[in-house]
Amino acid sequence: MSSFQRSVTLVLLLLMISAHHVALGALPPWAVEEMKAEAQEVLLISVAAVDEIVSAGQDQCQTDYDITARVLSVNATQQLLTAQDTVAFASYVRDFQSPDCVGWVGPKLPPVLEPGWCGYVYLNKAEEAGNNNRFLLATYGDSFVALDTTICATILAEMDVGATQDSEESPSGDTTQEEL
Repeated sequence: MSSFQRSVTLVLLLLMISAHHVALGALPPWAVEEMKAEAQEVLLISVAAVDEIVSAGQDQCQTDYDITARVLSVNATQQLLTAQDTVAFASYVRDFQSPDCVGWVGPKLPPVLEPGWCGYVYLNKAEEAGNNNRFLLATYGDSFVALDTTICATILAEMDVGATQDSEESPSGDTTQEEL
């Protein structure tokens, strides 16, 4: 076998092997930064619920989820969101064990979210959402920046204490029912 034939055989073998693996195409860093800068909502959230969306004819490679989260703080908002608001957004995971995923190439995937996940998320308003707080990921898998759970637990505890104190105080300065 000549050197040329060995080279061609090696290239073909490598192509066959790579066809059975997933290729994640990362977006260029400048594109990610631009998409983050253009995100309508930049929120610190705590995930409250993760619900699988089941639809007819669903791609077997991808599972879609509806995420419900509590807003802990707001870095940027076009929808006038505030801390304590609830938002919902779509996310997804891919099953690379599925034959439907063979050869899949795409941008970075979102993390697998579970209740209690806490961090920053970059979102854009879902066009079909009307006036409710329904959003889409602004930068695919780069839409998430996880925070340490102890930091989030501290923020949540402070919010809950503040909410309790606010509910015990009457806005008019009158005595509350609990004080009587």
